[in-house]
Amino acid sequence: MLFSTRALNLARQLGHWEWKCLLLINMAASSEEIGEYTMAEVYNQEALGLIRQLDHREWLTYSLRIQGALAIRRNDYAQAETSLQEALALARQIEKPVYVCEVIKGLGDLALIQHHLNAAEDYFSEMMHQIPDGQQGVKAEALYRLGLVAAAKGETHEAKKRGDAALLILDEIGNSRLSGEVRVWVEKGYQPSLPIAF
Repeated sequence: MLFSTRALNLARQLGHWEWKCLLLINMAASSEEIGEYTMAEVYNQEALGLIRQLDHREWLTYSLRIQGALAIRRNDYAQAETSLQEALALARQIEKPVYVCEVIKGLGDLALIQHHLNAAEDYFSEMMHQIPDGQQGVKAEALYRLGLVAAAKGETHEAKKRGDAALLILDEIGNSRLSGEVRVWVEKGYQPSLPIAF
């Protein structure tokens, strides 16, 4: 992160808005990934302000998705819903299926956390239909989350089917982060739970 901070300082000195935006978005995403949510919030808020001035819809979509995930982490569900719905509208406008899937996943996670199980299932089912070719990791995430919904509904057989399918894909593609999370859930007997990573 030290290199990114130095690069950000240089971009600020040079007044290069696009570099600042890219660095801030990447620093926000990296901070979120390692659990540094306060720093992720700081970087993302600055990025959002700049991106709105630049009117860059792709970056705005990504930054709003981060804002939604961070709002979920701090239990600000109204803010999460607002950010994610705006991000979804933008992702659809720019026709980026991977972004659409990421945002739908966030909305599904939000619904699952609030125990709106039918809405969560609808979001994750939509995610399954939006997956671009070759994106097996995205498919595994959707299956896993559909399994979590099934478990929350008491549909253990369906939860097992979806969880096992997700784990098979993750093992095939070598996604250790998510496969570890899914494996723990499978080993605990498909008990109702929430995803660890939003």
